[in-house]
Amino acid sequence: KEVLSFFGNPVVCNEFRGIFGFSADGNMVQERYESADIGGQKNTPGFAGATATLEGVCITADGALRLGLTPGGGGSYFVFKKLGDGERDGWLGSKGLPLEGGTGF
Repeated sequence: KEVLSFFGNPVVCNEFRGIFGFSADGNMVQERYESADIGGQKNTPGFAGATATLEGVCITADGALRLGLTPGGGGSYFVFKKLGDGERDGWLGSKGLPLEGGTGF
Protein backbone atom coordinates (compact mmCIF):
# COMPACT_ATOMS: atom_id res chain seq x y z
CA LYS A 1 0.00 0.00 0.00
CA GLU A 2 1.06 3.55 -0.67
CA VAL A 3 -0.52 6.64 0.82
CA LEU A 4 -0.22 9.90 -1.09
CA SER A 5 -0.52 13.17 0.82
CA PHE A 6 -1.45 16.70 -0.17
CA PHE A 7 -0.18 19.40 2.20
CA GLY A 8 0.37 16.73 4.86
CA ASN A 9 -3.12 15.26 4.62
CA PRO A 10 -3.60 11.72 3.26
CA VAL A 11 -5.77 11.85 0.15
CA VAL A 12 -5.29 8.63 -1.81
CA CYS A 13 -4.43 5.07 -0.87
CA ASN A 14 -2.97 3.03 -3.73
CA GLU A 15 -2.31 -0.71 -3.61
CA PHE A 16 0.02 -2.64 -5.92
CA ARG A 17 -0.02 -6.45 -6.17
CA GLY A 18 2.80 -8.58 -7.54
CA ILE A 19 5.90 -10.64 -6.77
CA PHE A 20 9.46 -10.17 -5.49
CA GLY A 21 12.57 -11.95 -6.80
CA PHE A 22 16.12 -11.97 -5.46
CA SER A 23 19.45 -12.41 -7.27
CA ALA A 24 21.42 -15.58 -6.46
CA ASP A 25 23.82 -13.61 -4.24
CA GLY A 26 20.91 -11.84 -2.51
CA ASN A 27 22.33 -8.40 -3.33
CA MET A 28 19.50 -7.32 -5.67
CA VAL A 29 15.74 -7.52 -5.47
CA GLN A 30 13.26 -6.96 -8.25
CA GLU A 31 9.62 -6.13 -7.62
CA ARG A 32 7.11 -6.79 -10.41
CA TYR A 33 3.58 -5.50 -10.00
CA GLU A 34 0.89 -6.91 -12.26
CA SER A 35 -2.29 -5.33 -10.89
CA ALA A 36 -3.13 -2.26 -8.85
CA ASP A 37 -5.81 -0.06 -7.33
CA ILE A 38 -4.85 3.50 -8.25
CA GLY A 39 -6.57 6.78 -7.47
CA GLY A 40 -9.64 5.13 -6.05
CA GLN A 41 -10.22 2.71 -8.92
CA LYS A 42 -10.12 -0.99 -8.04
CA ASN A 43 -8.13 -3.13 -10.52
CA THR A 44 -7.31 -0.04 -12.57
CA PRO A 45 -7.63 -1.13 -16.23
CA GLY A 46 -5.04 1.39 -17.45
CA PHE A 47 -2.31 -0.03 -15.22
CA ALA A 48 0.02 -2.00 -17.51
CA GLY A 49 2.35 -3.22 -14.78
CA ALA A 50 5.53 -1.88 -13.20
CA THR A 51 8.96 -3.17 -12.27
CA ALA A 52 11.43 -1.78 -9.72
CA THR A 53 14.96 -3.04 -9.05
CA LEU A 54 17.11 -2.27 -6.00
CA GLU A 55 20.74 -3.26 -5.33
CA GLY A 56 22.75 -3.44 -2.14
CA VAL A 57 19.66 -4.75 -0.39
CA CYS A 58 20.02 -5.20 3.34
CA ILE A 59 17.29 -6.77 5.44
CA THR A 60 17.53 -7.01 9.22
CA ALA A 61 17.44 -10.50 10.72
CA ASP A 62 13.96 -9.91 12.12
CA GLY A 63 12.70 -8.47 8.79
CA ALA A 64 11.74 -5.19 10.46
CA LEU A 65 13.81 -2.99 8.13
CA ARG A 66 14.83 -3.21 4.47
CA LEU A 67 17.27 -0.84 2.75
CA GLY A 68 18.08 -0.59 -0.94
CA LEU A 69 19.90 1.58 -3.48
CA THR A 70 18.84 2.30 -7.04
CA PRO A 71 21.10 0.42 -9.49
CA GLY A 72 23.84 2.20 -11.38
CA GLY A 73 25.09 4.42 -8.59
CA GLY A 74 22.23 6.92 -8.86
CA GLY A 75 22.46 7.58 -5.16
CA SER A 76 18.76 7.13 -4.32
CA TYR A 77 18.16 5.10 -1.17
CA PHE A 78 14.90 3.50 -0.14
CA VAL A 79 14.00 2.50 3.42
CA PHE A 80 11.09 0.17 4.15
CA LYS A 81 9.88 -0.44 7.71
CA LYS A 82 7.80 -3.49 8.58
CA LEU A 83 4.83 -2.61 10.74
CA GLY A 84 3.77 -4.73 13.70
CA ASP A 85 0.47 -6.59 13.92
CA GLY A 86 -2.40 -4.15 13.55
CA GLU A 87 -0.16 -1.08 13.03
CA ARG A 88 -0.93 -0.72 9.33
CA ASP A 89 -4.68 -1.10 9.77
CA GLY A 90 -4.64 1.23 12.78
CA TRP A 91 -2.68 3.92 10.92
CA LEU A 92 -4.85 3.69 7.79
CA GLY A 93 -8.00 3.79 9.91
CA SER A 94 -6.78 6.82 11.86
CA LYS A 95 -6.35 8.66 8.53
CA GLY A 96 -9.77 7.60 7.21
CA LEU A 97 -8.18 5.43 4.50
CA PRO A 98 -9.48 2.03 3.36
CA LEU A 99 -8.00 -1.24 4.59
CA GLU A 100 -8.40 -2.89 1.17
CA GLY A 101 -8.06 -1.47 -2.32
CA GLY A 102 -7.49 2.14 -3.25
CA THR A 103 -9.82 4.99 -2.60
CA GLY A 104 -9.57 8.65 -3.55
CA PHE A 105 -11.01 11.44 -1.44
